[in-house]
Amino acid sequence: MHISGHLFLISTRCFIASRNRLLGCLSAFLLFAGPAIHGEPNSHTLELIEMDTGERLIGEVLPKSSDSTLYIQSGLLGEIALPRARVIQVKSAPAVDSELSTVASKPNEKAPIALKTEETERLSEITVTDKLEPPMLAQTQAPTEIGLSDYLLGLRAPDSWSGNARVGINISTGDSQWVQTYLRGKLEVRPKGKSRLYRYTGSYTYQENEKSNGEKFRSQDKYDLTMLYRQSFKNNWFIQNTAKLRVDQKKGIDRDLSNLVGFGYGFRPIPKIEFNVGGAGGIADYQSNNSSSRNGKETNLSVFEELVWKPLKRTSLVHRFNYFWNPDDHNQYNYVLKTALQIRVTDLLGFEFSYNKSYDNDTGNGNDKDDTRWLNALILFF
Repeated sequence: MHISGHLFLISTRCFIASRNRLLGCLSAFLLFAGPAIHGEPNSHTLELIEMDTGERLIGEVLPKSSDSTLYIQSGLLGEIALPRARVIQVKSAPAVDSELSTVASKPNEKAPIALKTEETERLSEITVTDKLEPPMLAQTQAPTEIGLSDYLLGLRAPDSWSGNARVGINISTGDSQWVQTYLRGKLEVRPKGKSRLYRYTGSYTYQENEKSNGEKFRSQDKYDLTMLYRQSFKNNWFIQNTAKLRVDQKKGIDRDLSNLVGFGYGFRPIPKIEFNVGGAGGIADYQSNNSSSRNGKETNLSVFEELVWKPLKRTSLVHRFNYFWNPDDHNQYNYVLKTALQIRVTDLLGFEFSYNKSYDNDTGNGNDKDDTRWLNALILFF
């Protein structure tokens, strides 16, 4: 009697419905008539199961269902297993009837059991013992790689942060034998919705030398720290303030502390190239371990250039040049040049091959000091 009532109701609606309503009526017919076609009485209660992916399935909830798995008997798909964690709601038979009545009265809406063709083909291959795992219903997403902080600390760095740490070891086996360990870190903070940049960089070089008699000794300290604040404007101009500390006892520089305020212009000749140029001026406090007229506070001017070219998604060519001089004595100047190729293998790891040159025209007693290094480094990104 239950089947006949439903068949009579659905058949009547199909007869008076328009062509647009035919799909909903036919789907409801197949659902209710499925057990009868297979010679099974439809005396069980049907339930409407809503999944967290948006799909809705109709069938009989089987007694063997557990807290972790929901087993249902579908007239179209047979017995299937659904993970409880993916089930949002289970509606009883009256709710199912209401759902079908609503769908039949709205020709522009699809029936709740009308799944996508691809999903129906996959579900139809499930055997009685198979379990329907979440990826079969959820949309496929590409795996995302994790950052350094997530991997090591279980923490997530703010979205406005980006940076890296470099570790490099260089070995000389010629007449002058030495092992040099190079550490460098960079952190950039770009607040969302703001045209501001905070950049913090620092490096430390440890070098162990070997004398001609085989005795080993540690070289003098060499390290630097730079803090930059930059405010950009809509017309590509920016102002910036740079504070820098440099110690290079191998050159005889005990302290080179400066604070410079300047401006610059940034532009992109092509989308993959970013180019910044500018100048700055301020005060420097210089002290060497040699007697020099340069020791003490002095006026300091500078010009700078920054170029970043990304020919490939994970490959960058970086070029930076900074030139500093004393306007009161043009024989006192120094410059720093770097050209590097960075290859990012994953979101976490990469490599850098760089040419670095640091030249000081007068480090005391008119001595010139040139430090040129080829550095190969492993990069850890975060």
